[in-house]
Amino acid sequence: LEIVGLYMPAGWDTASITFQGFIDGTGWQNLYDDSGAEVTLAAAAGRYIIIPPSLLAGLPRMRARSG
Repeated sequence: LEIVGLYMPAGWDTASITFQGFIDGTGWQNLYDDSGAEVTLAAAAGRYIIIPPSLLAGLPRMRARSG
């Protein structure tokens, strides 16, 4: 299964989306980009947000969260 985007429902309270990955089998870890910043996508009600495939590449499990 390849995740390509998230649809934010009309009732969504505007907040950024961050991600966690289950990488080492011991717990969830926040995802960071190559500059050391936490991976964050801006989200707003009623929008479809494209997730670049490279963002989640190699993760056996991931979860998106608000804030």
